[in-house]
Amino acid sequence: MKLWKPRGGNTSGHRLPLVVHIGTILAVALGTAYLLWRLWSGTWALTLTEGLDDKARFEVAKIVLAIVGGLGGVVFLTIGYRKQRDGEAAERRNDAAEQRLDAADAREQSKHFHERFSGAAEQLGSNAARVRLAGAYSMAALADDWDAGRQTCINVLCGYVRAPYQPPGELDDTADEQDLQQHRAATEEREIRRAILDTIGERLRAEPVKHKTWHGHRFDLNGAVIDAGDLSRSKITPGTVLNLARATFSGGDVSFARAKFSGGNVSFPSAKFSGGNVSFFGATFSGGDVSFARAKFSGGIVSFPSATFSGGIVSFVDAKFSGGIVSFPGADFSGVIVSFEGATFSGRNVSFAVAKFSGGIVSFARANFSGGKLILTGVRDWSAPPKF
Repeated sequence: MKLWKPRGGNTSGHRLPLVVHIGTILAVALGTAYLLWRLWSGTWALTLTEGLDDKARFEVAKIVLAIVGGLGGVVFLTIGYRKQRDGEAAERRNDAAEQRLDAADAREQSKHFHERFSGAAEQLGSNAARVRLAGAYSMAALADDWDAGRQTCINVLCGYVRAPYQPPGELDDTADEQDLQQHRAATEEREIRRAILDTIGERLRAEPVKHKTWHGHRFDLNGAVIDAGDLSRSKITPGTVLNLARATFSGGDVSFARAKFSGGNVSFPSAKFSGGNVSFFGATFSGGDVSFARAKFSGGIVSFPSATFSGGIVSFVDAKFSGGIVSFPGADFSGVIVSFEGATFSGRNVSFAVAKFSGGIVSFARANFSGGKLILTGVRDWSAPPKF
């Protein structure tokens, strides 16, 4: 059974309050000093020595004072020890309180993010195009704020672009009201998809900041139908994955102009380029892999004018060029591997006019020119010519 129960405010672990503790030590110190003084000074009948002279009494007084001083030191040590213990206990209480507040804030913030996510996802599923557009922007804004859920938000946006989509065609004079409504709906849908791709481009255009920007994330557009989007000046940094495998470029303008491929991964394997204009004007390929393996170029324009290839690998292995235009005018190949191995050129020319082959490897091994031509007019530098 405890003789002293600490009050509610005393959480330092001591049974006695500090004042009582110090008072007890002082009382013992003073009582001991007084007892020794009476015994050694001869003021009591019972003394340890008799006939003490003044010098001896002075020495006794010095001893008593030394004892009192020692006990006083014990008092100050006790005070210091108790203050330290009380300070540590208060600090632990503050730390625990801060941790509880941080945990509460984290739970509240997580709840807020999930509510925003649910609201944006619901908007993206609306039948009204303007609501879906608002949902796309809301999801992008949430991705900006929510580091832990950024990839999930990106997945939702990319999933929307991957959904089945029929681009709006040309209307003729025989179009009826139903045709007009379908065309209007397809046009509105194209604008939403364009907005999402433009948003991705805008976020990748910013300077990379870890845990703040969209760099270092995966953008899965596998199989998407893409007929518009501005990805110009994007920075494809290490860890960034832009997957456009089996994507269809059927019309409109898609820009990678002045994009910097410096360590991430961009893939177009088995993609279909059947229309529109896909431009890599002034793009820089200085690291990472860019793959067009098994891609089919049957229409439209895919161009790399003034692009710089100084590192990494760009692959057109087993690609099929049966139509459209693929050109590299003024491109600079100074330290990269560009492979057209096994590619088939059956209907269109591939132009490297005014290009510079100053380093790296450009290979056409096993390429089949059954209808198209390889144009190398006006090449500015043959230091490392293509290999056949």
